Amino acid sequence: MKKYYFICTLFCFFALCVSQNTRVIDWSGIDNYNYNDTLITLLDFQNSVYYPEFSSNKVYFERIPINFKNVSFEISVTEFSILDEKEKYIISKKA
Repeated sequence: MKKYYFICTLFCFFALCVSQNTRVIDWSGIDNYNYNDTLITLLDFQNSVYYPEFSSNKVYFERIPINFKNVSFEISVTEFSILDEKEKYIISKKA
């Protein structure tokens, strides 16, 4: 019985360690875009894209290769950075 319990515990521990991935978004400062003859200032960060049809701000984008067709994911343990006064005014309040 102890051997069975040990194998199950070892398997669960291994599954938790392998399935966890960490992503960090690095800020890159401020970037300017020319859109419809208007200069737009946006916060820039790693893996960000700007699609004005989708959002007035830049959006995080990353392709994560997987070997399965049906996958679900969960975003957890998020940490936020406090923006300074200059950065607060650059972020668009529109979605």
